[in-house]
Amino acid sequence: MYNDGKLSDEINNAIVSNYELLAENGLLEYIEKLNHTIVNKNELLYEAAEIFNKRSVLELVNYITDKFLNKFVPYTLTFVIQNDINPDVPEIITYMNMKQIENSISIENFGLYKKFFSLSPTSISFDAFRVMMDNKSDTEVFCDLMPELIVPMMGLDGVYGFIIFGKKADTTFFEDSEIHFIDEIMKFISISLQNIIHYNRAITDMKTRLFNHDYFIQSFIRELNRIKRYGNECGLLMIDIDHFKKINDTYGHVAGDEVIKSIATIITETIRKEDIPARFGGEEFVILLIECRNEYLFEVAERIRKKIENSRIAFEKTEIKTTISIGLLHIS
Repeated sequence: MYNDGKLSDEINNAIVSNYELLAENGLLEYIEKLNHTIVNKNELLYEAAEIFNKRSVLELVNYITDKFLNKFVPYTLTFVIQNDINPDVPEIITYMNMKQIENSISIENFGLYKKFFSLSPTSISFDAFRVMMDNKSDTEVFCDLMPELIVPMMGLDGVYGFIIFGKKADTTFFEDSEIHFIDEIMKFISISLQNIIHYNRAITDMKTRLFNHDYFIQSFIRELNRIKRYGNECGLLMIDIDHFKKINDTYGHVAGDEVIKSIATIITETIRKEDIPARFGGEEFVILLIECRNEYLFEVAERIRKKIENSRIAFEKTEIKTTISIGLLHIS
């Protein structure tokens, strides 16, 4: 029968012996790599869940910028993303020294870069990118960003844009593990961006960039249910362009479209971010004012009415003057 001291010595000897055996056969190194892989996979799964929760392009960009800057610090980080309003003119967001700055580059032929990455849909060094692009001027536009790596954002519709990683602040090159992390994260980013773009298309009136009829009805029902449950209040504005048929008959339907878009812009600039403006019909608009007192409802309606009455909508060589009629409803 062993005493406690002898048993402890034998256990320790067995552990040391097995440890040396595992080390000699390379199993310890394999286990360490396996643990590292599991940690990385768990991190990627967590990041995927967070990325898929983003509801706007800017929210997505801000989140993944933080993720990249926590892994490595590029001198610049630039996002070139498809713009739904004008697909040929992308939205460009640039970070320098970890702070967002005013965009300093312009891209005249976004379709050229989309075509390039549709044929070569992988991350690529900027040096290789310069060699493979036919026209030198198409790559020189990025030189002030000190670019080192370019990574495309792909989706079901093709190329949604690309990210330009500037040289790292510590002057070292991107390591294989860092490029692998970028490539893995980009798979989730591309899917999330695709979902955001498709969702925005589904709820947006493409002519005015306001919400569409269906989205407004859904939002209105949700707000009514919230008011019933919590006793809040909201306001509703129904807007109709006066004598719109006469505008179309006098200036043409293209001019009528310009009037509709201009009024939509005035509405967007006048209300709060949390309010919900929508194009309800041909020349009809509706606005749901969240948490709106009765006095504020009248104040916003009058502000919109005056702005539109005082505006002049330029079309070709003429200016079009228009007015609106507004119906108001306070709900509490």
